[in-house]
Amino acid sequence: MNANSAHLLVVVLSFTIALALDAGAGQSTKAAGPLRGHPTNPRYFTDGTKMSNGSLRVVYLTGSHTWHNLQDSAKLGDPLTEKFDYDGYLRLLERFNHNFMRMWSWEVGENDIYYDPAPWVRTGPGTGTDGKPKFDLSQFNPEYFERLCSRVIAARDRGIYVSVMLFQGWSIYSHGYGNPWPVHPFNEANNINGIDGDADDDGEGKEVHSLAVPAVTRLQEGYIRKVVDTLNDLDNVLYEITNETAIFSKDWQYHIVRFVKEYEATKPKQHPVGMTAFDSGGAGSMQALLESPSDWISPQNDGVSGDYQDDPPAADGRKVIISDTDHLWGVGGDRTWVWKSFTRGHHPIYMDPLRKQDWFSISEAEMEGARKAMGDTRHYAERINLAAMAPHNELSSTGYCLANPGAEYLIYQPKSGEAFSAELEQGTYRYEWFNPTKGERSETGSVNASGGPQQFKAQFESDAVLWLDRMKHGGTPYVGIEDEYADQYAPEKTGIWRMDLNTGEAALIMSLDQMARIARPGGDWIISDTYAIDGYQYLFLYHIPTRQFVPLAKLKSTAPNNYYRVDLHPRLSGSGRMVSIDATHEDLGRQMYIINIGYVLDHPPGGTIAPLGFQAVQLQ
Repeated sequence: MNANSAHLLVVVLSFTIALALDAGAGQSTKAAGPLRGHPTNPRYFTDGTKMSNGSLRVVYLTGSHTWHNLQDSAKLGDPLTEKFDYDGYLRLLERFNHNFMRMWSWEVGENDIYYDPAPWVRTGPGTGTDGKPKFDLSQFNPEYFERLCSRVIAARDRGIYVSVMLFQGWSIYSHGYGNPWPVHPFNEANNINGIDGDADDDGEGKEVHSLAVPAVTRLQEGYIRKVVDTLNDLDNVLYEITNETAIFSKDWQYHIVRFVKEYEATKPKQHPVGMTAFDSGGAGSMQALLESPSDWISPQNDGVSGDYQDDPPAADGRKVIISDTDHLWGVGGDRTWVWKSFTRGHHPIYMDPLRKQDWFSISEAEMEGARKAMGDTRHYAERINLAAMAPHNELSSTGYCLANPGAEYLIYQPKSGEAFSAELEQGTYRYEWFNPTKGERSETGSVNASGGPQQFKAQFESDAVLWLDRMKHGGTPYVGIEDEYADQYAPEKTGIWRMDLNTGEAALIMSLDQMARIARPGGDWIISDTYAIDGYQYLFLYHIPTRQFVPLAKLKSTAPNNYYRVDLHPRLSGSGRMVSIDATHEDLGRQMYIINIGYVLDHPPGGTIAPLGFQAVQLQ
């Protein structure tokens, strides 16, 4: 091969691999499920996927939600002129590495606003209070359910779980900003079926979210059956009973939770059902949520159960806690709240108006900080062994610590520039600092702990995250190869030793940590290859924090009878972003090739790009 053709081959090979990686990374992994409570760590859900160590994968939920992500709205009396950009909203969630939304449903009205489409058709005869045809509550509106289904599917295909809101407290009585009951479908003036949800005739529809009117309850049960029938085959679904109906609705909500579960029990799939904060809940409201038959809850400050805004109580596993700024501020919260909630075992989600409005007390920077922090916490949730970790406030002076004591710790320091201590068991720990302000890792290394309190201080001015992972021997299961030592810790002095054969004296000249650093391009990776296996050689990257393999190339070994019995000799450039190999895949003897691996290093598993989907490139 002459010099020109060799140069051309290098360029084409590098371009081909880059395209393949881009194609894989750009395709989000579908949300798997259905979710169910994790059997060993009930603070979290699992999708049922079995990990290499035999445990079930933890699914940590976090993301932005907004009021109009299902129905469009306008002022009463005005036409619908603006349509919500749902695809743009999904792109925003992907960009920030979010995997959860509440899908808002409105029972037509809110204050002086109406929403469309509604679950029932408007056929008349006659007109309702808003001048439009009355509802026929015996006929469901296909447009509503088709939109619901298509939007849940679109979210699923981007790896996003959807909590489908069934009912809406702001649609049945005044929350202080206007009475929505006059336009409600169960207002007798608005339907042709003789349904009257205002049993006490006080001009509001609170009875609709109670068991006071059996005819209303039967209609609601029919609606639930329709929703479940529409969505049951989808894996990314959760259900939420209602948004911010007052505590008078407790018994009704318990009934609806049980009804959803009983009906889904007759179906192929069962999904988590949640209850969220009561409107203006006082003492007893958190107790009512925790004692409910629901699988998950969203908390509120009731004056007796802790401060979920500034110092969230540690989750104890009685319920999965999806902590929502909507029930704590309305619109509020920042990155500090996100990290505090995460390290207390919660799933933080954000009531996101998407753009600043005059009546918000929160700034654009705080909103953006919260969005980024949710994605950053998810990045760590997918790197650490979250299934084995629980809040251990006592193990750090900061009070914010997820830990599997003696194995792994994730500590949040909300106070910029301040030192803190961590109670560590004896051993050698790999550490990593993360700067939440910049959203980037700052420093990595190892530290020897003798047991007891250990002092730490970030070398940057910001709140800080410290990840400590006790070093293991480095083995990991691979396809078809069991490694019984994969989860055992390495002896303290594991590494390369030099022995004097005359005296028998030995000295450690390179520790396991030093060996790992030499082999890691980009800090967290090992590059490796294979001899010929059934006529092919494989080049791959191994991501140490997540124990995931990223295949880079499948190369045909063309030498007769495996004559070239050597590996690919991968060698890294000085930057660590290019790798050279020599291979025989073109049947031209051994030739040199260069591959750009920068994209993979910049988008590691568990990062902002979906961790799976990389496909081996077959060069033939």
